[in-house]
Amino acid sequence: MAKQLYPYLPVGWLSQFKYDTEYHVQNLRCPVLVIHSPEDEILPFAEGRKIYDAAVDPKQFLQIHGGHNDGYMLSGKIYLDGLRAFIHPGT
Repeated sequence: MAKQLYPYLPVGWLSQFKYDTEYHVQNLRCPVLVIHSPEDEILPFAEGRKIYDAAVDPKQFLQIHGGHNDGYMLSGKIYLDGLRAFIHPGT
């Protein structure tokens, strides 16, 4: 993602770690919750959807609103209710 956002920087040289979330989420055997906002100014919404699509069931996608760092606050009840539903399903 950093290579896409900052093509003018030597990101490959600066980063020693590969964060292939889409690959790793395929191997999870626990419930997965992906929370993302279409208004995220850092990570494109399509990236969150790709991670969700790569995950195996059980999985949930919680769409919030707001930016990358304030979406959870701006979404308020949507965010909190989504977390509660994920942590305590069926309540």
